[in-house]
Amino acid sequence: MEDQFKRSNTDRSLLYIGIGLGMIILILGYLTFFVDEPSKVFSNQPSSLSSTTEANSTLLNSNSGESEQAIKNSLTKFIDTFYYDQNKGYFDPPSYFANPTQTYYNYHNLTFDRLQEIHNRRLADMHHLQQNWIVSSLEFKQNGSSITATYMLRQSYYKPSQGKQEVSDSKIEMIVQDGKIISLRELETKNISSINTTEPYNSMTTVVSSENKLYDLNTVSTPPEFPGGQQAWVQYLNTNLKYPIEAQENSIQGKVYVGFVVEKDGSLSDISIINGIDSGCNEEAIRVLQHSPRWIPGTFKGSPVRTTFTLTISFQLTNR
Repeated sequence: MEDQFKRSNTDRSLLYIGIGLGMIILILGYLTFFVDEPSKVFSNQPSSLSSTTEANSTLLNSNSGESEQAIKNSLTKFIDTFYYDQNKGYFDPPSYFANPTQTYYNYHNLTFDRLQEIHNRRLADMHHLQQNWIVSSLEFKQNGSSITATYMLRQSYYKPSQGKQEVSDSKIEMIVQDGKIISLRELETKNISSINTTEPYNSMTTVVSSENKLYDLNTVSTPPEFPGGQQAWVQYLNTNLKYPIEAQENSIQGKVYVGFVVEKDGSLSDISIINGIDSGCNEEAIRVLQHSPRWIPGTFKGSPVRTTFTLTISFQLTNR
């Protein structure tokens, strides 16, 4: 009887040890497969919102030996994360910038503390800032150990010093070296709209007037669309877009970036060139939009709303 009791206790002890070892193996497996840095699980330091920045920075190192397409993809993710973080209210210079940073807008040779100070100073007169870059406008080139990228950026914000809601389009130059930004500046800026209004309570909505709100693609429930979708839009361009004779004679080709507002009834207003190529191409891009059929308007909570929209019209010469 006594031997049987001892054997029972021994079996139960082995069972408990087996369960304990199983739990340890499960925990180690979870940390291995689902946690990038297990040490951070036991750290009190807050994690960065820019979880992909370090991985993208590796590819942005010009010495990484990656293909041009891989660098472009990584650069796109890097810029996406850069503006995503800022739109969420997160700005951490060490995550993105070199120390020191050569240029940040009109300032030069900046430490991380100075970058943060200048960023905060900009936000003081740019409330509810939302920044949306146009991925299709991205162009870049490598020069030694650096990558120089240019792209179009639309900014929407309320300016308390003037009591105005403003929307602007800027051409941005970003220079990245060893995965960090060494220069970020505006090459040119154009105001799309500037309306006297009261400051919006909800930063997700861009207010143009007390009766009429202006939304962007990040705030609408459904975006505006050409009737019939993208394929119908391409067919419309193929039928109606005329290549300017002057541009053909001078072998001018490229992309025209056009901004406009899709009204509640689907009509287009405030059509303007964000970045063009001249020789009649800008005027032709505006003309083809002016004669466009009414679009399907964007909606917010089921109702049609005025929505800002940006698109690219390409002029490409064909071989004869």
